[in-house]
Amino acid sequence: MSYDYTFSGLGLSTILVLNEMFENNLLDGKRVLIIEPNELDVNEKTWCYWEEDKGKFDNYINAKWSSALFKDENNSIDCLKGKLIYKQISSKKFIESLFEQLKKNANITLIKEKFISYKSANSYVEILTNVNSYQSKYFFSSVLIDNNYKSSLKYPLLNQHFIGWFVETKDSFFDSEKATFMDFSVDQKQNTRFMYVLPFSKNKALLEYTLFSKDLLAEEEYEHEIELYMSKMGITDYSILKKEQGNIPMTVYPFWKDNEKRVLFIGTAGGWTKASTGYTFKNSIK
Repeated sequence: MSYDYTFSGLGLSTILVLNEMFENNLLDGKRVLIIEPNELDVNEKTWCYWEEDKGKFDNYINAKWSSALFKDENNSIDCLKGKLIYKQISSKKFIESLFEQLKKNANITLIKEKFISYKSANSYVEILTNVNSYQSKYFFSSVLIDNNYKSSLKYPLLNQHFIGWFVETKDSFFDSEKATFMDFSVDQKQNTRFMYVLPFSKNKALLEYTLFSKDLLAEEEYEHEIELYMSKMGITDYSILKKEQGNIPMTVYPFWKDNEKRVLFIGTAGGWTKASTGYTFKNSIK
């Protein structure tokens, strides 16, 4: 089977690239293939970004804050200062909504297979999955293939890794008007560690224990720190609604050097993640 455009992975970068192509009439008469092995609700992610006033994707916003704090034991600084709005989007809703719109207006095929490898030819790219092989005029990959970034001495790597709990408390503990970017009052333990808090109401919030370090932790270590943080807030009666976890490579490694005439790496695999913060949403739009 032959396609005009093939994408590996149905994530943020794929859906934004496709949406931009559609809005610029680049999908007219084209056949698109998306290779994605997982259901969309597997490890749903929280995507956040900040911008002034109204934005292109405001209809998909789950929550927003006009104040976001940088804290430690003695200080609290508002990073937005009333000029910007911090916006949060849930990955599942965002991808599903845009994908449904795109499918109604473009020839898009989604297959539940795992991308394995690709091979470039003069006029097409051959793409191999665990089930089949496909030919495509152009190939967009959000899957990290080049693992050299992990051992590069020229471009050091830190992992931004985290586990977050969406909790509901019996009593009111949160200020829904103020997010917390980084709370460094937690024990640093010779790393860079902080709590990230997004309050959705007075008794619902996402609390995320995050590290910048070389090595990951055992799952129970992240969760112990979340429990400890809530305990210090006085939170003892709560329920966990859902969890999220992730690991973002923090590096300026030039992933885009792997791009070819008919192959483009996108998202984190293309170096779109901001190395100083791990934010990817605005860079993907750009």
